[in-house]
Amino acid sequence: MTQPVESKSEKSKELKEPREKQPKLRLYPQIPLPDDVVEQWNEILMPQINLALRHFYRKHPESVEISIESIGESPQKTTPTVLVVCTSVNKVRAILNKKLGILFDGTTTNIALKVCRGSMVRSRKSPVRSMAKSDTQGDSSRHSYVERDESEEIPAANPDYQQKPQNGASIGAWIGDKHLPPVSLGGVIIVDNKPYGMTVHHMLDDPDRPFQGSDDFEEFQDGATRASAPIFRSSALSRDLSYLTEGETSSEGSDFACEFSDTESEYSVTDITSDEEDEDEDEEFNQPGDIPGIEPGCGHGYIVTQPALDDVPDGFYPSRETENEDHIDTYSVGEVYASSGIRRRTENNLIHEIDWALFEFQDDRLPEKNLFPPVDAGDHRVLTLDHLQPVEVAPVKSLPGLDVQCVARTSGAQAGRILSALTTVKIYGRASPSHSYQVSGKIPGISKPMTPPNQAGHGVSLGIPGDSGAWIVDRLYGRLCGHILAWSERKQVAYICPMDVLLLDIAETLQTTDVRLPNGDVLFVSSDNKADNDVVEISGSEAWTEDDIPDTEDIYQSSQHSHIGKDNVNMDILARDMDKVHIQEAELRYGMK
Repeated sequence: MTQPVESKSEKSKELKEPREKQPKLRLYPQIPLPDDVVEQWNEILMPQINLALRHFYRKHPESVEISIESIGESPQKTTPTVLVVCTSVNKVRAILNKKLGILFDGTTTNIALKVCRGSMVRSRKSPVRSMAKSDTQGDSSRHSYVERDESEEIPAANPDYQQKPQNGASIGAWIGDKHLPPVSLGGVIIVDNKPYGMTVHHMLDDPDRPFQGSDDFEEFQDGATRASAPIFRSSALSRDLSYLTEGETSSEGSDFACEFSDTESEYSVTDITSDEEDEDEDEEFNQPGDIPGIEPGCGHGYIVTQPALDDVPDGFYPSRETENEDHIDTYSVGEVYASSGIRRRTENNLIHEIDWALFEFQDDRLPEKNLFPPVDAGDHRVLTLDHLQPVEVAPVKSLPGLDVQCVARTSGAQAGRILSALTTVKIYGRASPSHSYQVSGKIPGISKPMTPPNQAGHGVSLGIPGDSGAWIVDRLYGRLCGHILAWSERKQVAYICPMDVLLLDIAETLQTTDVRLPNGDVLFVSSDNKADNDVVEISGSEAWTEDDIPDTEDIYQSSQHSHIGKDNVNMDILARDMDKVHIQEAELRYGMK
């Protein structure tokens, strides 16, 4: 029996009919994730994903952000979604779909997967005037950076000179031959009864220094400098984020942080196999991306200025030839005392990016205490009636869900919330990830992106470039929570390092008697009893193997036999051998047994 032949007109009609437009998916950081989902993410899914991507991490220097978020069409229709932000979207999606796809196909868990394009950057300000502002008459060596459109700059909310610099003030560093871009003064800490200003080490990180990463990054290294690869560590130029088209990030009045395109390109077998080659090679675990710190008392020649040179008005100094010296003579605030460099530290099974610097104040510029001004939450409400003066530190375990505020060089006084779930971040140049907490300034009711007085009509959120080093404080009790390290342009969040981890590292590095905040009690006392091998690793460790990932068919069968439904599927199978899969102790410390 012959089948009826479809007429050409019917085919033509079908071709002309537009496809049903899929609704935009948006990120809603204000929608809390269920506690059980956060626990599953922190304890099981996040380590699984890091393990699946470990070879990709080693072979690609690009930054990667992995978090679990509330994503949906509206605040009322959100789904817990694993969000991966990277540059090699097709490759990462292919790896995860092959190795862990059954977890996100809707049959095993109620958690979705989204992989999108983006980059994470250090929150230090980009080189503009001190080394890169377009000026054909200036010294060519002084302008060695890639030039950029000055109109793309985000004006600083807190750039001015302060006789006694307060929290969030603009500071910069002179490293012997040039002034580096601005960061934020975190605040003052007391170490063995002596006050020091605290900020980030990457304030001292010269963006002209050649990139040095893992040997697996060879294809990326030739001729690579921070000028040609500006998202390494800190110097993110606006054009490097050009993939963010109009509408992908939220406007000032929106209730979402960003939205995602409904188009996804296909991936190929080569996307998967190219990162599986040589998987059985015996690789020595190391820490590409580490940068040495400054030994205590050896920071002579590293001069801190307030404000940074970039924040001094053009024409303020009479001569270009003597501008560097004039700026030091006019605005020097002190010299660097010590810094951590850029390295890793493990506390309570979490790996943190350690990045701090301490500098000494000249007597006439030493602030007496730390003060955080009241923050406007919008709707004519003020979150805090009085200035907050932190004298205590919030423990790491109390950070998730805290409403916080900060004051910083670029974004000014801002409020936000520390999101409940941990985040995996791999900063550009690293070969393995670390952990971080993210702070969102896009929380309706508690935060309103503020408009700096010199940037009419453009609301900004905390953490944007120039905010590195700014302190985050608990809005209710004024406890010190952490300081800003990096910024996600795609998700519009700041990444922080917990302050109790930083202060403990300072105490041990400097071998101090005590560390405290002004007018506060002793926070940490140095101890010599810490075991040398009390260190853990995550997915870069050789202790992890491919066999540690539970077979996806076993996971599927477990979900099918579960009696409690898809929304509360028994995840026990995922915890099989979790003494191996979960973040574990390893007798390694930065590659040394």
